[in-house]
Amino acid sequence: MAVGKELDEAFDLVKLEKIPDDLIEQLDELYEEADPDDQDSFAYLYEAASLRLSELTEQQIKSEK
Repeated sequence: MAVGKELDEAFDLVKLEKIPDDLIEQLDELYEEADPDDQDSFAYLYEAASLRLSELTEQQIKSEK
């Protein structure tokens, strides 16, 4: 089964080394444009994005100490 381009773009966003400040907003836009069959997969991407953002926040806090 092929995935839509929106889902591919969302995967690429979450895998970026430097996460964009508006990551969640970009995921929201891609979700809205995605094929309904692909939208279920976005739950995993939101979770991955949330974990990455939390990890980066923790790293920033540690580096400020």
